[in-house]
Amino acid sequence: MITTFFLLSACNNADKDNQKSKDKYDTSINQVITLENEKLKKENKMEINREEIGIVVYSDGELINLMYDYNKIKINSIYQKKKDEYVLLPNNQTTYTKIDEAGDSNYIENLGTK
Repeated sequence: MITTFFLLSACNNADKDNQKSKDKYDTSINQVITLENEKLKKENKMEINREEIGIVVYSDGELINLMYDYNKIKINSIYQKKKDEYVLLPNNQTTYTKIDEAGDSNYIENLGTK
């Protein structure tokens, strides 16, 4: 009985921490999704919805990785914060090195087990 209480308490705390992180990065994530949709619109492609993509935030919001499938192709769009806005980084080894150097993620949405 006591073990069950501690497990439920730990899960509840994890949910609260995840919600705090979501709230913290919500504006930045929405900004990046808007930029990605503007890019897709220029390419005459269908826009993405937040609920349907994977999102990983690194370096306290300095890097945001959007992951989704488009026509059975896996897309990784990585944005970096420059002053008060985000810019899309090129899809190359230098960009992936930045992700590696960023270390552990600060926030993950729509990836892994729920």
